[in-house]
Amino acid sequence: MIYLMKNCTTIVLRTYVLAILFALFVCCRAEGQELFSPDKTLEVLTFVKKWLPQDPIILEAGSYNGNDTVLMAQQWPESKIFTFEPIIQLFLQTKQNTSTYPNVKCFQKALSDKSETTLFYVSEINGNISASSSLLPPKEHLDFYPYILFPSSIEIEAVSLDEWAKTQNVDHIDFLWLDMQGYELPMLKKSQLAQAATAIYIEVEFVEAYEGQFLYEDVYSWMLSQGFHLVATDFRENQREEQLKSKRFWGNCLFVKEDKL
Repeated sequence: MIYLMKNCTTIVLRTYVLAILFALFVCCRAEGQELFSPDKTLEVLTFVKKWLPQDPIILEAGSYNGNDTVLMAQQWPESKIFTFEPIIQLFLQTKQNTSTYPNVKCFQKALSDKSETTLFYVSEINGNISASSSLLPPKEHLDFYPYILFPSSIEIEAVSLDEWAKTQNVDHIDFLWLDMQGYELPMLKKSQLAQAATAIYIEVEFVEAYEGQFLYEDVYSWMLSQGFHLVATDFRENQREEQLKSKRFWGNCLFVKEDKL
C-alpha cells in the first residue's frame, strides 16, 4: 500500500512538473517574440527596417484609405510601393491620399491566387464601407460583430501576384503588407515572388471569420515550411482565449526569412 502511494505521488509530481514546463515553454515562446501594440503601423515599420534595403520594393494588399501606404512612403522615400484596393471608393481615397508620393502606384484590383473577374463581399457600418470586405463570404464575423453588415457583393478584377508582376517588370518584392481578410494564404501559396520576399506582415484569424479561410495555425505552419521565422506579433499566443472573449478574433504577424536574420 505504501509502495502504491509513493508511486501515485511520483506520477502526480511528474505530471505537475511537466505541466509547469509546458506552460513555461508557451510563455517563453510568446515572450521571445517582439510584441506590437495593435493597429500601430509606425511601430511595425520602424521595427522591420533593419531587414530591408533603403530602396525596398513593397507590395500592399488591402490599402483601404491609404493611411498605411502613406506611412510606408514616408519611411522609405526611395522605395517603390505597389498598393491594391478593389473597391472603387476606397481606391480613390488611397489614390488621393498618396498623390504627393511619386513612389506609390495604386491598382484597383484584388490580389488573389488566380487572375479572374470575381465577387467581392463589401462590408458596411451604418451605411459606410468598413475594413472587413473580402473575397470570401462572411461566417463567424457576423456573430462577433453583428453591426458590421455585408449587404452586397460586387464584381471586381482579381489578379495573381506573379502574373501582375510580369506586366509591371517587377522581378522581386522585399516586403509584403497583407490585409486581405482571410485570403492571404491562398495568394501566397501561388506566388513564387512572395515566397522569396524578405519580410511579410500578415493579418491572421483565430476563428473562421470568413467561409473556408485558413486560420492562424495554418499560416504559421506554412510560413515556417517556406523558411520564414515569426519575429513579432500583436498578440500573445497564451492569451488568445482572453482576446476572443474581448471580441478580437484576429491578430497580425511579422515573418522574416531565416537567412536574413
